[in-house]
Amino acid sequence: MSRYLHHQFWDDVSVPLCNLDNHTMKASNFPSCTQCHGIARPHILMFGDGEYTGHPEQEINFKNFLQEPVDLAILVGSSGAVPTNDYIALHLSKKGTVVININPDTSSNQIVNTDLFIEMKSKDAFVELNKIAFGDNIG
Repeated sequence: MSRYLHHQFWDDVSVPLCNLDNHTMKASNFPSCTQCHGIARPHILMFGDGEYTGHPEQEINFKNFLQEPVDLAILVGSSGAVPTNDYIALHLSKKGTVVININPDTSSNQIVNTDLFIEMKSKDAFVELNKIAFGDNIG
């Protein structure tokens, strides 16, 4: 079994979040794999990702999650070119979820007409949202 990537999946919702330095935006103390103790790989497909392995258990978990009420969904930086997240946001919107779209490109709001469109780069938008929510200035 490779120390770096072995495609194991464990159903554990208690995986701790990494630590984040709000000033440098650098993360540390990453969650580790219970099998090899290397950095745990998130169950997401990333651009250019040749190592992604799907897991039926996670697909079931995600489908179950989509059946539950969701108060707020934030769509960040989706161009619509790979519209998977846009269609998830559309599904949630139809169920009454408030959807916010953060994107400097206004044409990105075509698949789902979101409740709020923030025409900004993602970092700038999150800095402003953090100020509004917590009064912090991390930018």
